[in-house]
Amino acid sequence: MDNFYSVLDCGDFSGIDELRRSYIKLVKKYHPDKAVPSENTPQYSLPDATGDRHTSPSNSNDTFIKIDKAWKILSDTELRKRYDIVLKQRLLSQDWPIQDEVMIGDFEVDDDDDDDHLLHQCRCGGYYVLSKDDMKFELDFVCCDSCTLCVKILYEEELDNPD
Repeated sequence: MDNFYSVLDCGDFSGIDELRRSYIKLVKKYHPDKAVPSENTPQYSLPDATGDRHTSPSNSNDTFIKIDKAWKILSDTELRKRYDIVLKQRLLSQDWPIQDEVMIGDFEVDDDDDDDHLLHQCRCGGYYVLSKDDMKFELDFVCCDSCTLCVKILYEEELDNPD
């Protein structure tokens, strides 16, 4: 899935005015009628559906199509809302394998760190480390500091109210 905000050279969840300015700038640069091929761009003729031959400047047409698609989605209020939901889910998705579920009470205080962190040993010998902020926000998952494994943290509320 393309990030349409990136296609338009904007930050995620940018406002419509910024998106419009960037879209106009990119259209001027990549529109097939405006694109100026560089010296290194191979020029060749391809027949279109009618049999006429047209010179094709590199892949600026493909780039323009991506830009236009991104604008059509992000400029439509309803489509943009739905796209933003999918993008948020994708940005928040878990990329590591879940090895186990660990109760918050099974974490131990890090003696070397003035009680700012809790530790739980991973099977690789590394540690799952939780900071005070992680605990305050009830972080659901924590990754090992030495390998790619991850554990789900169970807080007391989850144990009292199973889904």
